[in-house]
Amino acid sequence: MKSANIVPIEYLDQIEDHTYFMALAHLVLESNEYAAFYKRHAEMGHTVILDNGVFELGSPLSFDNLYSAVEITGASIVVAPDYMHEPERTLYETRNFKHVAEELKGFYPDIQFMGVPHGFTPSQHYQNASDLITTGYLDILGICKAPERQGFRAAFVDWTEQQGLKAHALGVLLNPIQEVLLLKGSKAYASGSLTGIDSSIAFVLGHYGRTLLEWSPRPGSIDFGTTKEGSLVEWTQRQLKAFQWLVESDCSSWEEIEAEYANGRF
Repeated sequence: MKSANIVPIEYLDQIEDHTYFMALAHLVLESNEYAAFYKRHAEMGHTVILDNGVFELGSPLSFDNLYSAVEITGASIVVAPDYMHEPERTLYETRNFKHVAEELKGFYPDIQFMGVPHGFTPSQHYQNASDLITTGYLDILGICKAPERQGFRAAFVDWTEQQGLKAHALGVLLNPIQEVLLLKGSKAYASGSLTGIDSSIAFVLGHYGRTLLEWSPRPGSIDFGTTKEGSLVEWTQRQLKAFQWLVESDCSSWEEIEAEYANGRF
């Protein structure tokens, strides 16, 4: 499983050594610096997931704008339009996006597409996921934070594997260490079908001078216009590295976490 640390534009150099990224399509269209960073990594063969912007903007970008963001970056995975807490609308738009996906496939044969199921209960999530799969063009399911809140995220990624698709965990709800360890306990993680997890939590905690172990109370959301601030830059880099280690290493227990904390990793 790979980690995708989400950081402000001015902090992109802090994730230069990553090979798995979550890029926000609306920022690709707004910032040449942001777009160039992800385009360069895509050209290096790294995984660049292009998110549709629904979490940040309240609704996904238009089909045309998503298409343009793909052309600019050469992203390897595109998140199909979804609507938070709206499974029916998500299904409708995911179906409508199919013709765009097929056109993109004509120009970028290796591009993949991620659908994001929604629901207010586990059964609604599973039903929406089943319906999304019938669109026939999705390669990955993006598992949002709601299943973590409802207590079945790890089981959901295992179910996704059983359907023949890969899974990606979209964000951290509250407790980054506990949530990653739960995902690492899934069969999909063991088989490699759980490809990665993205989050801004490591940056936000580091920016406030805290660690991944000090996630509560949850600080505010990320400000992509944040500028670098003195000694906190090094501290933030430390938390970004710690999250990368947590996700990508073989660490699977709190005892290992505590030992690494004692050794200064966090």
